[in-house]
Amino acid sequence: MQPKSVSSSLALLVVLLAACSSEPFGLHATEGQTLRVPVGQELDVTLDSWGTSYYLSPPHVGSPTVIQFVGDTTICPCSPGGAGEMFRFKGVMLGRSIVVFQSSGYLPDVSDTVIVQ
Repeated sequence: MQPKSVSSSLALLVVLLAACSSEPFGLHATEGQTLRVPVGQELDVTLDSWGTSYYLSPPHVGSPTVIQFVGDTTICPCSPGGAGEMFRFKGVMLGRSIVVFQSSGYLPDVSDTVIVQ
């Protein structure tokens, strides 16, 4: 391999790695989890709904507010029990916050700790 090809390949690898690091962390939330996200990174949290019950938006973020709520969306295709919901956040400063996803009805509320590092 010639030196120019090596440097071009190395530059491409650095660009690909940088692109991968900007992908949001995605997870399926359950009660009492501790979620970790770097400052500036997005975090996608998915919750299942059931029947006509769903989780209210925006979720409650306790103080200090180390994450910013970016938005939510319904996840389809829907299962026979109902649709999933994805809530998107962004880590904005170092620290820890409690996030509470409140149910509209029959679902249990979900409370998780988010640590931004």
